[in-house]
Amino acid sequence: MGIRGLQKFIEETFEQFVEIKLRDCDIVLDGDSIYHQMYDRCKLICVFGGEYDQFYQCCMDLFESFKKWNINALVVFDGAQLDDRKRLTHVNRANGSVEESMKKSDKLSISPLLLRQTFISVLDAMQIPYVSPLGENDEECVSLANHFNCYLMATDSDYFCYNLHRGYIPFEKVIRIPPENQEIAYLTAQLYHIDSLLKKFEGLRLGTLALACCLCGNDYIDSSLTERIIRYMNDNVDPRRKLHSGKHWKIKNLWNAMEWMRNTNGIDEALDDLLTKVPFDSSNELKIKIEKAFICYLEPSDTLIYRFSTSNNANLNLKKNPVFVQLAQSYLSTLDMNDNQLKDFISEISQNIKSKCNHSLPLFLADAVTDLRLPTTFIDILIHRELIRKALIEVKDKLSVFSYAIPIILPCFASLLKWDQELNNSSIIIHRRKADKLAEYKYFINNHDPDIPELEQIWTTMPIDKRQDYRLNHLK
Repeated sequence: MGIRGLQKFIEETFEQFVEIKLRDCDIVLDGDSIYHQMYDRCKLICVFGGEYDQFYQCCMDLFESFKKWNINALVVFDGAQLDDRKRLTHVNRANGSVEESMKKSDKLSISPLLLRQTFISVLDAMQIPYVSPLGENDEECVSLANHFNCYLMATDSDYFCYNLHRGYIPFEKVIRIPPENQEIAYLTAQLYHIDSLLKKFEGLRLGTLALACCLCGNDYIDSSLTERIIRYMNDNVDPRRKLHSGKHWKIKNLWNAMEWMRNTNGIDEALDDLLTKVPFDSSNELKIKIEKAFICYLEPSDTLIYRFSTSNNANLNLKKNPVFVQLAQSYLSTLDMNDNQLKDFISEISQNIKSKCNHSLPLFLADAVTDLRLPTTFIDILIHRELIRKALIEVKDKLSVFSYAIPIILPCFASLLKWDQELNNSSIIIHRRKADKLAEYKYFINNHDPDIPELEQIWTTMPIDKRQDYRLNHLK
């Protein structure tokens, strides 16, 4: 996840962290990165499908310690992929999971299937507020943390590039278990702030830092696309400041990229200069891709704060802690918007998300996804008609576990395609394991069947038993 090698660069090249006492404060948590890291941190294995009871207790212990030291937490989960910029990244990760699942070891790094839901059940038990944006969560985590003037905690190197006002706490640098026979009055953590990195490279700015990191490769930019640019920066750094050898090549590339960037007059000049001196056949296309990648760090999306509006009753899980509700409404009160305008703005966000057939995402679906009452899979299907599924711990010669879910989910997807008025290509693609490879399967869906209920009817008026009957009839 994130920028290749950046955390190691920061940890090994120079000390960037400040130890703090963690108590009596507010924290925004990147939910997906936290629960994955929690499973590893608790030294649980996945070869038997997942140690959910132990994982549940580990998570309970974490939030109990937060409660003990008066730490208010708000958890933000990942949403759907609203564009295809990370498609190749997800396919590569799914391929990697298939390779990992074939290894004969009890130390496999594969997340159990129900890890997220187990984590959410802990949040419900502890009354911890949580939410999901319609798109990816890292930018929204940053925006909320800055609105609330609080720390952000995660395990993702992208956060080293964001201008977080209070700073970023890597989850693995939180010490939450006190030494034996010793009473402590706080948790300890290591805090990072972007200013400390900018001071190390005098002249480096937020924009040129983001550009340097993107060029070295993140989830949107494969480093193979910018290999010649990286080589150019390595060759044109002041020899007195150049990092030559003795470090991993990723660390060397990041160091020399930041050294080169610190002597430029800004992000536009730097990018134009690089694309002029390192010609490409399609430099305009590459420039657009790079600009889309680094702008996320400078202007993070900011939609979730509006869901704290008193006129929004769709996100009950978001409003469990009055501390965050009060902070959010204090900010919203400074805006020149009344409750109805805030409600319209929330609706407008979903309207701006277009399906494959260019229909706006229905608000009831957006509300359900942001409140985690529905998985983001529904949005992925509406936009891309494609699902990419990682492998679990499975037997090579047996069917993928996801193959057994196909008859259950296809009727749901039929309703989605019917709502989207798909006329030309009523099919979806699912990438899943086949033997020891990632395979692509196409499923044709009869979305013109008159027995398929309307999407809004299923969600708003159809009783649960009728929904179950609908699925069972298709299974027969």
